[in-house]
Amino acid sequence: MPNVSIKELQENIKTVIETDMPEIKSVELIMPENIDVSNSVGYPKIIIFWDSNNTATLNEQGNTVPLTIICCSVAESVDDEDAISFEIQSDCFQYISKLMDLLQREHYFNGDLNESATPFNHRYNDGLAGVTITPNFIIQKPAYNV
Repeated sequence: MPNVSIKELQENIKTVIETDMPEIKSVELIMPENIDVSNSVGYPKIIIFWDSNNTATLNEQGNTVPLTIICCSVAESVDDEDAISFEIQSDCFQYISKLMDLLQREHYFNGDLNESATPFNHRYNDGLAGVTITPNFIIQKPAYNV
């Protein structure tokens, strides 16, 4: 786990998704308010960002950074919007679970993963549903010879 910056960590997670999760159509490193649902071709999608409201921790063993990961998709039909949203949330929970397993296998976490996954519906833009999780990731401390 040689991640030495938050940006590098995000890029490495994106690579894991693109390599091992073909069911995910796109991965974005943007803030959720910039999500554009006008083109639903790139769904399901995973969005990864560091919310500056979440505090990083510096310690001797390594630094930890909470990254927010959103898995989302767009309801393409409004026939039974609640049922479709529930189906999207269910699928996204499985995708997030798989991603966390892949990242834990690659030692992105210190110890066991124990995070809450929160479902949402219409939180960011109309028609968007999914699941959000904010796990703490390990960032290797840079060697400054101090």
